[in-house]
Amino acid sequence: MRMDLTEDAVRAVVSKKRKVKDNDASESGKIVSIRCENFMCHSLLELTLGDRVNFITGQNGSGKSAVITALQICLGMNAKKTQRADKLSSLIKQGSHGDATVRIKIANKGPGSFKHHLFGDHITVERTIKRSG
Repeated sequence: MRMDLTEDAVRAVVSKKRKVKDNDASESGKIVSIRCENFMCHSLLELTLGDRVNFITGQNGSGKSAVITALQICLGMNAKKTQRADKLSSLIKQGSHGDATVRIKIANKGPGSFKHHLFGDHITVERTIKRSG
């Protein structure tokens, strides 16, 4: 089932909060995974994140900042505000054929879930960047 979420709905899912005990991981609103295709320096990148703190390490130019930029773009930020490009099409991997796609999966479980009866345990947000703009 595919449902398009408005920017406000995405913001509501990510910012939905519930009281948690000390050291208790929230069950909703956390980013579960990130997938980038033809985005910045990545032909294909798939990351599955842990429940709590995640560290992304690597050499200069290996694409660490591209992961943050992918999250920003997928959640609705415009290219200029990322300070990585003036327009979205500039974020498509140079030399690649086709468009870029960024997809994030957000947990939607527990008492803080967003319309669980419609979206289930996960909400997937996807943004496609076309060369044509």
